[in-house]
Amino acid sequence: MRTSNAFVYLVLLFAASTDAKLVATSPIPESVEQGKTLTVRAIFDTPPDSVKGEFLGRSVTFFPLDSLTYRALTGVPVKSTPENHEFVVYSFGPPEGIENLNPVNMTASLTVTVLKADFERDTISLPKPLMSRLTSQNLTKEAKRLGPKFRTVSVHKMWKTQFLMPVQGTITSPFGAYRVYNDGKMSWPHKGVDIAAPEGDSILACADGVVILCEHMFIHGNTIMMDHGHGIVSVYCHLRDAAVKVDQRVRRGSFIGTIGQTGTATGPHLHWGLSVGNVRVDPVEWVERNID
Repeated sequence: MRTSNAFVYLVLLFAASTDAKLVATSPIPESVEQGKTLTVRAIFDTPPDSVKGEFLGRSVTFFPLDSLTYRALTGVPVKSTPENHEFVVYSFGPPEGIENLNPVNMTASLTVTVLKADFERDTISLPKPLMSRLTSQNLTKEAKRLGPKFRTVSVHKMWKTQFLMPVQGTITSPFGAYRVYNDGKMSWPHKGVDIAAPEGDSILACADGVVILCEHMFIHGNTIMMDHGHGIVSVYCHLRDAAVKVDQRVRRGSFIGTIGQTGTATGPHLHWGLSVGNVRVDPVEWVERNID
């Protein structure tokens, strides 16, 4: 059975021994699709010093919700293998009543089933002047600029509710669509959603956050990136104009720019993307349900 509510709760007990006791796992979903967001909560009976996780070969950051409850959010990569995978939780903290010792490593694990998503296939024909921009050199240059921003992890959680669609329009290319350019000269999965709208229409912030990038790029056009805390970063590309600046705090629904067709865009639209723990995920899921 498929589920969009990808929540896993762990209840872990700290004891005076070196073993963590897993006393309950409830509820555990049967599956989570490629390109979706997974939430894991770990609950302890004694406050740990820190909690970390590992899933699909990636380190996962946990944040304290209170002294006993920790929560992690991680994206499921679009190319992850659709099968059962182990999520491991590592907790660190000295045994109760013993000070000045190295933290004791305590672990618990659970199985998360990754399902194959039904991604579309898009065939895109770019005019020669635009196709000539998609060189390895240009792609690498912009990846080096955007990459560190996607890896932003701030401890303050800024969003408070479901995300907002940043523009009113038509989704012309969904997340994960396998995009083939000019008869196979280049191809890759779409890392966001394209929303077509009239040029000059307003673009709104999808959630509370802080602007961490605002600049023109050769391929992505005028681009804004926002940090929403806890490893959640949104990106807005191909804008005509940007109305914000780096380090500016913005509120959900506030005006941040206008629809354009800069960079390699073939028509006026917004490319809207979302990164969770440095994994690109479907941003529309964050609009459809409250991920907290």
